[in-house]
Formats: sequence, C-alpha cells, structure tokens
Amino acid sequence: MGFFTGFLGEKKMRKLLLALLVVAFVAMPAFASVQNIKVSGSIDSAALYRENFELGLITSAGEDEVQNLFFTITKVGIDADLTDNVAATVELIDERPWGTGSTVAVEVNLAYVTLREMLYSPLTVVIGRQPIVWGNGFIIGQNSTTDSSLNNVATDLSEQYGFDAIKIVLDYNPLTIQGIFSRITDTTTGLTGEVTDVNLYGVNATYEFGDDMDSLAEAYVVKSVNNSDQNSRAEEILIKGIRGSMNPLEGLNLQAEAALQSGTTITGADSQTLKAKAIQLMSNYKIPALEDYNPVVAYTFSYFSGDENSANTGLAAGQLSDNTAWNSGFMRQNIGKIYNAILDNSNLIIHQLALSANPMEDVLATLSYAKLYTANGDASTISLLQPDSASITRNVANGSETIGQEIDLDLAYNYTEDVQILGTLGFFKPGQYFGAYDDRTPAKQAMVRVNVGF
Repeated sequence: MGFFTGFLGEKKMRKLLLALLVVAFVAMPAFASVQNIKVSGSIDSAALYRENFELGLITSAGEDEVQNLFFTITKVGIDADLTDNVAATVELIDERPWGTGSTVAVEVNLAYVTLREMLYSPLTVVIGRQPIVWGNGFIIGQNSTTDSSLNNVATDLSEQYGFDAIKIVLDYNPLTIQGIFSRITDTTTGLTGEVTDVNLYGVNATYEFGDDMDSLAEAYVVKSVNNSDQNSRAEEILIKGIRGSMNPLEGLNLQAEAALQSGTTITGADSQTLKAKAIQLMSNYKIPALEDYNPVVAYTFSYFSGDENSANTGLAAGQLSDNTAWNSGFMRQNIGKIYNAILDNSNLIIHQLALSANPMEDVLATLSYAKLYTANGDASTISLLQPDSASITRNVANGSETIGQEIDLDLAYNYTEDVQILGTLGFFKPGQYFGAYDDRTPAKQAMVRVNVGF
C-alpha cells in the first residue's frame, strides 16, 4: 500500500479508493425489501414392504415379487412476503431410497411468485412451479413425478406434483375465476421443434352461495395439447365438468362431480375421436353418537368409462371406432392405496367405504374397504402399473367382472405437536376379471412412517 501511496500521492489515493467504493456500491445487487419471512420443512422417513403387485404373474423362479424399501422425503421451504402485495415461495425436496449411493438428488419442488392486486384489486397472478388442485383432485391435482428419485422405485408415493404454470385468479367474492397455462413437457428447448411441446390450459369458476348449507358450485374447462409426435396430428383432450358440494345436515357433506372428455387421441399413425365420461359421488357424515371417539363414515363412488370397441370389430379396414376410455391425466386421489398404484383410472368403477375414529387421545384410526369393477370396456388385456418399473400386461376376462377388493387400515399417532407416526396395512384380492383362481395372488403392503415437521 505504501508503494501505491508514494507512487500516486495521498490525495489521488483517497480519490481512487472513493471511486472504487462508489463502483462497488452501484454494482451491488438490489434485493427486495422483505416484510416477513417463514422457514418451514419436514423429514419423513418410511419403511415399506410390498408383495405381489403383479397379482400372480410371477417372473422370477417360483417366487413372489417382493419390495423391501426404506426411504426419506426431506422438504425445506421459504415463504417471503415482500412489498406491494408480492410474495415468493421456494421449496426444495429430496426423495431418497436408503442405500442407493451418495448422489445428491435435491430438486426444486416449488418455486413461484404471487402478485396480489396486480393492475386492479380482484386480480392475483401466480408464476412458476406451483401446486394446482381443483376440487378434490378429480381432474387436476398432480403433475408428472419423473424428477423424483422415487420414480421407478415407489412412484405413487412421490410428493413432487407441482406444475410449471401461470395462474390467474379473479376474486369477485362469492365468485372466483381461475385461468391456468402450464408447460407440461418441453421436448425441444432449442430453436427447432417449436411445435413439440405438451401444454395444459384451463378455466375454473367457483361460486359460493353463502347459505346455511355452505353450498358451492364449480364448473371448469380443461384442454391438454400434445404435439410431441411431429409425424401425426396433435393429441388434444378437452374436459368439461361440474362439481357441487353442500352440507344439508349438521355433520353431513355431500358432493357430486361429472366430467366429459372429447377431442382426438393418437395411437401410432392412427387417430381416434375421444368420447369418455367420469362421475364421482362423495358423502361424509360425522356420527353424533360416541362423541368422545369422533366417528366419521364416508362413502365414495367413482366411475371412469372404458373403451367399448377397442378391437374395432365390424368396421371397414383403416376405420377406427370412437375411443370411449377415460384418460385420467392429472388426477390425484387415493394415494397409498394398492389399487391406485397398479390400476389406471379407466374402465373402472370404485365403491369405497371408510370409517374413522379416535380410539384414544392423539390417535386416528381409519378402516376402509373398496370393491372395484370394470365399467363398460371390452378389452382382453389390462396394463398393471408397477410403481418400481414399467407396466406389465395381463390377460383378463371380457365383460363386466369384479376386478378385486381392497381393505386398508391406517393409523396416525400425534406423538408431539411436531412428530407424527403413521402406519398402513393394505390387502388387495384380485377378482375373477383376472381369470382362473390359481392365476390370482393377493397383493399386500405395509408401511410405517415417522414425520417431523418444523
């Protein structure tokens, strides 16, 4: 320093230092003013045992298919309230099977900005990777989980389901309107392949009547456009639906939802006109007796149409029938159920009855029973999804048959305010839809989880 002072002179040295300080100050990044910040997260560790999810199709030498797995799902999130009705949310997630190596697999689960009262007071705009759940998740609830390290391990249990999207919310209380655009897949991010993307568009309107029954009505239109195959027409699926909810009696909630699918599906070089439908009825009743145990009984009926002429019999060469099989798309329901892990929600009828109660303080027990049937499809095969690999094909009986029945016991123990211990036992018995009795082997699963939230 003495050399530079002697060479430049003390006055010039002070000016130089002052200039450097000014440049450094100007070059400093501008940070938003933070009004409030919240850090949260969770560590969820689980032991999972699964057996015979192929329902009797044994590929190893005389042994049942078995999965014995430990995994941990770790989340760390930051919610920041900034100035002028601006908020930011970031959540990192690591879904890691134990013993799979030291490779860091941290992913950005959520990353979005919320702009409230943008342009004018009823308007809110949300931009980035965000959760989008309409109603009960019957139509929109989850995106693909291919980023997760649980993909092809226990895919159905992944908690990565955010959408890369722009969401516009207009709050005209009691009417709320949402509009969404989501880029589901960008197959080519360069300057070529402009039309190869998969996009999702949708508009949802919800009206709360404000009556004594807390009545609510919802209507929506959703369109997905898949341009990933440039050698054929784009696959376009349009869904129109309505949902209603009310509480006609104290402790009783009734809901109904119906949706129609139309558009064009692509199979190889062929295209088919899509005409499918889905219906869901839900009821939930808090039983007034035995109030110390808080008993609640719930019933859900779900219907998803199947392809009525998958073989295209009786048609001229090159002519295809309408495709009446429901495309489950972005649905998120029945997480943790065996049938949800192995069956696509198409050509399917589900009757599910559940009873939950608090047998002791801080413990919630839920016993559920589901029986599944085919809807109206005529397929001779079915693809059984495998949470640890690609689907497998099983031969099945034509016509309306019993697919199977499942019974589940779920326990939740609030050990402390921050720690929850969860247990699940599940048993799925295949029905005559899968052929001779000797070809049907029940699927089983057991899982214990310890979740710590902060």
